[in-house]
Amino acid sequence: KDIDECNWVKRTSGATWNGTGSDYFTAQATNNFSGSVLFPNGNEDMEIDVTPAVEDWIAGTRNNYGFIIKNTDSAISGNVGSLFTKRFHARSTEFFMKRPVLEAQWDDSTKDQRANFFLSSSVLSAADNLNTLFLYNRFRGNLTNISGLTNDALSVSFYTASSGGAPIGSPVIVTDATGSSVTKIECGREINNGVRSTGIYTASFAITSSDATLFDVWFTGSTEFFTRSFKPQSYTPNLEDRTEPYFNKIINLKPTYNRLEKPRLRVFARPKRWQPTIYTVASVDVENTVVEDAYYKIFRIEDNIEVISYGTGTMKYSRLSYDVSGNYFDLDMSPLEAGYSYGIQLAYYLQGQYKEQAEIFKFRIEEP
Repeated sequence: KDIDECNWVKRTSGATWNGTGSDYFTAQATNNFSGSVLFPNGNEDMEIDVTPAVEDWIAGTRNNYGFIIKNTDSAISGNVGSLFTKRFHARSTEFFMKRPVLEAQWDDSTKDQRANFFLSSSVLSAADNLNTLFLYNRFRGNLTNISGLTNDALSVSFYTASSGGAPIGSPVIVTDATGSSVTKIECGREINNGVRSTGIYTASFAITSSDATLFDVWFTGSTEFFTRSFKPQSYTPNLEDRTEPYFNKIINLKPTYNRLEKPRLRVFARPKRWQPTIYTVASVDVENTVVEDAYYKIFRIEDNIEVISYGTGTMKYSRLSYDVSGNYFDLDMSPLEAGYSYGIQLAYYLQGQYKEQAEIFKFRIEEP
């Protein structure tokens, strides 16, 4: 924190370390805020989870004195093998991608299943039978909360017929998240990573119906806010176990961006073996396929350095969202160095395996 003043002897311009080299909290005194990293080859980057320490900094329960990188005590004492020099880039290095960073990872993907809705099946679990629909209250380009609601609460009912854009008849019986049979689903604003999303409302439920189209009505009391329809699909087990290859395209990717942009990139995907049924019409629409579990990575074309890797571990930080228009993800361009070209690749979790897709989508970062 004290640029050009902190060194092996001094911690600031006017104060020395209590112990030569540095003072630091031991693991026992800081709830195991220490960690270790093994370098098999010696030239690996160092990555370590510092979540507990950062959470304490944010909560104000512990001062932020930064981190110390040191060899283990046994190695320093000479009891374990030989010591070799390990060098790290500083924040002032000319190599942009090698600067040390504190990286926050979280899964912000959402799954709006309006275009990927399945009817309840006896061969699926109660959790798998649940589907989630979203309502986006966007006014003049910005999401905004629906006014007049009590505790952000809404109700949703479902109908099998419509006339003049309005559902008719009685609402059908559905199953809510607790397993109860109801004629309306109580819902509210989406909660994403513990934070309520502005202007986004969700309803989760399961349904059994023989109707090709269902109509959802979002309301409170006698006030209706939104009416739309969706086409549920029936699920049946397959007769063969095979992974379907996909054709993929990012349909709105521009050739250049600047580091201030954060575009929402839309992915078009369809099975390569897709064969449309063509009737006596001039053209046929190619239907976008929703990929349930999809991920992206970003790498620099020149040297293949990964800027954002596939987030397929415990924290799914690069998982794609999807809605009625297909899969998408928001890409923050600020971590990318200007003057270089970058590539995007996709990976799909299919048949219990992560399948990297062949396509590479390229773009370039320029100065704003």
